[in-house]
Amino acid sequence: MASNNVIQVRGKNYNIYEFTGKVAHSNKQLETVVSGGGGGGATYQGTGGAAPVRISSTTYTHDDIFLVNDQGQEHVLRLVDWDIATREGHIIQAIWLIKEGKDEGSYVAINNLSTNTLLWGDRGRHGSIGKLVRPEWWKVFILPIVILVASAMIISWLSIVLVIVYFYFVVHKPWKDDIQSVKNQLKPFIQSA
Repeated sequence: MASNNVIQVRGKNYNIYEFTGKVAHSNKQLETVVSGGGGGGATYQGTGGAAPVRISSTTYTHDDIFLVNDQGQEHVLRLVDWDIATREGHIIQAIWLIKEGKDEGSYVAINNLSTNTLLWGDRGRHGSIGKLVRPEWWKVFILPIVILVASAMIISWLSIVLVIVYFYFVVHKPWKDDIQSVKNQLKPFIQSA
């Protein structure tokens, strides 16, 4: 599946790949990960205490969708936390991006043409678009620390305002704009029913 289409994200080129096919088989499984901690305690001369026990669980949805296109080629979608509703016979379009120089990439859009349902990879664990446009680590950590230290020397409450403004205009807004840019660049490749 060669790609002649390229989009640019934060100055890096990504090849666009697409596969459209009929669902031959699909399988959905749920995985629950349980973790816990805490507890324990101590006693001394008849008195003591115990720490509370904390238990949490996270459930992940695994979808394996086997597609066959009009030429008889097969493609398997292995998706985690997309939770796509599909059945045999549905027509599915999958779009993924591979950074130039790399061999693999992530799905960025799953389009069920039969139900007219388009899912973007911009949320949760499958947030592949968000990962493409995430800010550089130094913008997230170093600059806010410098801003906090410098402004604390001047006026402490001003530092809070500056950090909020900084995160909104330098981190959050460009990140959201980049996600929308990726979606807009991919829209010409989305098929309609």
